[in-house]
Amino acid sequence: MLIQKRGLSQFKWFPKAASTVFELGDAVAFNLTGGIVRATSSSTNILGMIKRAVTASDTDYATTALVPVQVFVPEDEIEIDASTTVTAAMIGTYRDLSNSSTLNVGAVGGNLTFRVLGIGSTTSKAVVSLVRNSLSS
Repeated sequence: MLIQKRGLSQFKWFPKAASTVFELGDAVAFNLTGGIVRATSSSTNILGMIKRAVTASDTDYATTALVPVQVFVPEDEIEIDASTTVTAAMIGTYRDLSNSSTLNVGAVGGNLTFRVLGIGSTTSKAVVSLVRNSLSS
């Protein structure tokens, strides 16, 4: 789960991809048709995080209903779960996601999605900033 620690991000509503499950706080990106999908390790432009869980039993699950998204800007500070222990040596490096809720700190990122700003509330979390988002790229 992503948690905003500091910044001026804003809430916007976007259509979700139909028949897609989301957990509250998942990182999201646009798909090719403009719908919101869960971000993956190959996502290059993260938009922000979804502010509503979507389950397969929801009445709007199979639709492209609008969902709230907290859109991040590069100045925002975000805490995110890490794939392994975060160390001081990682500060200032660029990392990608392992999945929609976990930062891959095991290898320097090829997509250059997030910059590590510090160790989070525990060493299994990182404080990061977004390098760019889907709306500013």
